[in-house]
Amino acid sequence: MGFKVKIIRNDFSKEVKVDEGANLLTVIRGYVNDFYAPCGGNGTCGKCRVFIPGDGHVTSCLFHVNKDIEVILPDKKEMNILSLQYKLTKTVIPKTGKLENSVAVPYGLAVDIGTTTMVFYIVNLLFGSVVDIKTAVNPQIKYGADVISRIQYGMENENGIKDLQIPLIKTINNVINEYCEQNGIINNDFVRITITGNTTMLHTFLGEDATSIAQYPFIPVFKDVVRKNPKDLFIDINTKGEIVLLPSLSGYIGADIVAGLASLDMKKIGKTFLYVDIGTNGEIVLVTPERVLSCATAAGPAFEGANISCGMSAVAGAVSEYSVNEIKVIGNAEPKGVCGSGLIDIVAEMLKTGALQQEGNIEKDFV
Repeated sequence: MGFKVKIIRNDFSKEVKVDEGANLLTVIRGYVNDFYAPCGGNGTCGKCRVFIPGDGHVTSCLFHVNKDIEVILPDKKEMNILSLQYKLTKTVIPKTGKLENSVAVPYGLAVDIGTTTMVFYIVNLLFGSVVDIKTAVNPQIKYGADVISRIQYGMENENGIKDLQIPLIKTINNVINEYCEQNGIINNDFVRITITGNTTMLHTFLGEDATSIAQYPFIPVFKDVVRKNPKDLFIDINTKGEIVLLPSLSGYIGADIVAGLASLDMKKIGKTFLYVDIGTNGEIVLVTPERVLSCATAAGPAFEGANISCGMSAVAGAVSEYSVNEIKVIGNAEPKGVCGSGLIDIVAEMLKTGALQQEGNIEKDFV
């Protein structure tokens, strides 16, 4: 019995018939010469990801065809970004212990708790490959767009700290439950969770009072690695599993920066480089042979369109790219507003046309 596989990319579409159980990466390779799979299909890098409507994002070398499907590949521009973003990172195979070896297929979850967006990387711990990536809006956003607003909410409200913590826990449990339902596995198969994020997000995740981060001398309650049992935080995974929070450097240089630096292959980079993380909080780290210097600032309000009458976050409906000839909107939706990248494009276009002077004066109408 065979199945139809329709391979779609922005510049290409091909429908083929394959045998039941055919390896999807092998199928794609037969028709797409430049498809990115750096580990050669060994299931160790997780970078040959594609989107299948109804199934979501899957790692193609671990996917076997058992029905008619459409496979949407990243376009060439996205493939280029995908290959470049891993060019300087290490390949790491997770170490397994007794607990991992007691589960048929053990899973891990890496969570980046961003101030605006949470990102979840689901990892097959047998191969060390990323099998799915999910995102969610940080549910704390209703208590303030930036970390200071949330710290103030925790200080000023009787149950403020719990109000910040509980939605994070619920969001993590929802992602785990959803993945288990979609893939026919059980929560017990998840044996390890690693958490990263800025220092304030880690405090709120643990239900710690982050007030000291907002007040001089800005010293956090904790900076070191924290290990917790899932039962302590009511997270629904294997009860013998472990939740690990990566270490932070200071009140405003968090575990997200530590994780980014740790992922780099120094042999490929050299001894001196600048590492930049532009998010709601923006951090810059200068690494030299002698020392490491770091600083942070609030970048999100600028890039997310805060205090701009037509500004909005980079979600569906936001104008993300602009030129006189073309406007790109996230989600291919009707334009609702402008996010940071669109705003920068618009300002650049106004400078090109002379509508905006270098001093900031608007000389001509610009619609």
